[in-house]
Amino acid sequence: MPGAPNPIPAQMVHLAVQGAVRLEEEILEQGGKKRPALRLMDRSAARDPLDAALIDAVFPGDLTVRRIPRSSTKFAKRMDKLVRKGRAEAKRRDWLTEERSRGAMAFGWAAVALVALTVVFVVWSATKDRDLLPLSIVAVIFATTAVAITAFVAFSKHTVLTPAGAERYEYLLGMKEFIRVAEADRLKMLQSYQGAERRSDGTVDIVHLYEKLLPYAMLLGQEKSWTAALETAYSTAGGSPGWIDVAAGASIGTRLSTYSTSMQTAATYSPSSSSGGGSTGGGFSGGGGGGGFSGGR
Repeated sequence: MPGAPNPIPAQMVHLAVQGAVRLEEEILEQGGKKRPALRLMDRSAARDPLDAALIDAVFPGDLTVRRIPRSSTKFAKRMDKLVRKGRAEAKRRDWLTEERSRGAMAFGWAAVALVALTVVFVVWSATKDRDLLPLSIVAVIFATTAVAITAFVAFSKHTVLTPAGAERYEYLLGMKEFIRVAEADRLKMLQSYQGAERRSDGTVDIVHLYEKLLPYAMLLGQEKSWTAALETAYSTAGGSPGWIDVAAGASIGTRLSTYSTSMQTAATYSPSSSSGGGSTGGGFSGGGGGGGFSGGR
């Protein structure tokens, strides 16, 4: 999705919800200050190849606690490599492919034919009036350059969704709608949806469902409102999350915002821009996309 945030923070939250890692804070020796950190809980919980690759990149060797760095080029390069690997995996899973547009190719050939006709016209006109020859040559050069650029774009392959990819995209649109609507509308969707994970009494496990959709809410720009909905669900259920450290009394939203900002900055860090630069784009590529909900459709 164009303009999408870096997917790494959302993917790590996905892994936290799955029980693979825990979002914590590590106290620094200097002055007792704290920094967001990640604790490895269960490496085997990262079952999807992309999730496993992220775990290996963040926790190499025997490392079990990773403080999110402020400015590490090495860490940022690892995260960028994972984002690019996610795009390659989407092609491998037959969600994306590269094709030439028939319409664009037809336009390109038409442009080439127009240049050929222009050259013929210039040659013909030059035999009639040689004074127009220099101007005609300039016009041909300009037209040929413009058409060459146009033809290059027209004849190039473009990344497009496959039928399977379009189905996944439709799934995400339904999920986006579910996250966007009011609480009462969500419950109505769930009442008619048979695939949502349910308790033994037949009711939907709202907390579990909201946790699973939190990474997607982060990617869709609904992190703040969805975190509030999750906090309400926890309050109603009388519980608290085990995948993020809120023992100090801070809200899930506050902790998650601190973590997300730190991880986004670390994943996009470059020496020329201490603020982290722009987003590298890409979509959430973990293994949680197939579970629990399809947008109520």
